Amino acid sequence: MIKNKLSPSFSDEEKTAIVDAIDKLNRLLSPKLIALSKAERQHLTRIGDQAVPMLEKVTRYVESNPEFVPPFTDKTDFEKDFAAFNDLRDFLRPLAQLIANLEDSVMVAGSSADEFARHYYAAVGQAVRMGIPDAQPLFDDLRKRYEANRNRPGRAKKAAE
Repeated sequence: MIKNKLSPSFSDEEKTAIVDAIDKLNRLLSPKLIALSKAERQHLTRIGDQAVPMLEKVTRYVESNPEFVPPFTDKTDFEKDFAAFNDLRDFLRPLAQLIANLEDSVMVAGSSADEFARHYYAAVGQAVRMGIPDAQPLFDDLRKRYEANRNRPGRAKKAAE
């Protein structure tokens, strides 16, 4: 018997609570977030943890030495942007970990279900070869779906790796 790594089950109440929590996050965050095109993303500087000390230093220098703030910039906008950067980053970290774990769990559960389905399909195929009644219609129906998935672009590449 194949060992199943993951089999969470969710009660209707848990599903509702999770969907409600996601909806609440969407309602709170969506009005304050933007979506960028691929081209727009390519023109922006990606700021990581290593850049934060520099931004913090500039924040302090802007306060202590405002005479160096370029006239074509807006100190208030910088302060708002840096505060938003910090807040959004604080929100993103736990969500990114949660999403990564959710994606991993979806992959494990889907792979496990697919493995069972492939074994079932093979067993039905064996039943057809043995002449067991009622196996052929099942096999024919499953074969259509199995062959369509097996011949899907990218599938053969994964199998070859």
